[in-house]
Amino acid sequence: YTANCICAGVFANDCEGVVGGPAQPGTTCDDGDANTGNDLYSANCVCAGTTIDCAGTVGGTALPGLPCDDGDATTGNDLIDNNCQCAGLLIDCTGVPGGTTTVGSACDDANAATTNDVYTANCICAGVLANDCEGVVGGPAQPGTTCDDGDANTGNDLYSANCVCAGTTIDCAGTVGGTALPGTTCDDGDACTTADVYGNACTCVGTAVQISAINGPALVYTGTNNAYYVNPVPGATGYSWTLPNGWSSPSTTNFFLQADAGTGVGTFNLCVDANIGTCVLTTCLPVQVDLSTGISTATTSDDWFTVQPNPSSGVFQLIPANEQVAMSITVYDATGRTVKAPFLVAGKRAVSLDLGDAAPGAYYLLATRDGEQRAMKVMVKR
Repeated sequence: YTANCICAGVFANDCEGVVGGPAQPGTTCDDGDANTGNDLYSANCVCAGTTIDCAGTVGGTALPGLPCDDGDATTGNDLIDNNCQCAGLLIDCTGVPGGTTTVGSACDDANAATTNDVYTANCICAGVLANDCEGVVGGPAQPGTTCDDGDANTGNDLYSANCVCAGTTIDCAGTVGGTALPGTTCDDGDACTTADVYGNACTCVGTAVQISAINGPALVYTGTNNAYYVNPVPGATGYSWTLPNGWSSPSTTNFFLQADAGTGVGTFNLCVDANIGTCVLTTCLPVQVDLSTGISTATTSDDWFTVQPNPSSGVFQLIPANEQVAMSITVYDATGRTVKAPFLVAGKRAVSLDLGDAAPGAYYLLATRDGEQRAMKVMVKR
């Protein structure tokens, strides 16, 4: 099989008759047809290419006779013609592409008082009244002509066949008959909101994206190692922790932080930013640092469960510490994306967690029970 997936061998005399020549089956050639590309010699030395479609793509699907979009809202059944032009049929006044009920064609407006009923330029079937819609003999205020319905929220006001003056709703973008109506989606221009919709007053408002408070000890001792985390923010592409002076950590770009406290004593702010596109969400936790007493204050999840072995090649055993309380556990990667959907752990029995399909690296177990949370870091190593 060649690079082009043609099954071909080597001829002593190549496809052009040259002894040991390079024009072998599966190599490029020119079939002389400007409408094809990627020309190759076949196993039988036939030079042939693949049709270039109307978009200029070799082997593409934009071919004559196939559907397309001519960009004209007044046409339908758009097709590519033999000249590679995309064109559709005019949509008539009843919504049928290529239909016969076009502007100016005869119709019946069901009003016995009118004559010469035809479809107007606005596709309203209307005739002519002896006395117009305002009661004027031979007046111009005929069905299908413009009027004013007195409603500032409508536009293109027209008299109907029964002389009712009515317009089409103006949407929140100011377009007559547009689709930007209250309750529909919009963009409020704020990168820190989601699910933006138009309200009843046509104000585009979204729901603010939020970041949780930092979970972890508010009191630590100098030189000790401590764990902190925020709940993963949906859609976040990265995190950035700002450590107090003198603190250190091997990684400050995950939603989970393992950090060594410095030697400074006092109250310091520990902060983290979550990035969602151009939106940056920030939360901080005041941490009090006291002189070390020799008592470890490292926060782990050992009071809820243990994980063995850790690191592992991918299979872990979760051993609950309290058989009376059930907990829900979710597994995240370093950026806060869900790796394992929430699953329930209850009783004293060990539960197997299989991350065999996960790439080597750090993962985080976030356990929830009775409104509280604990996090633990696990490592997949192979």
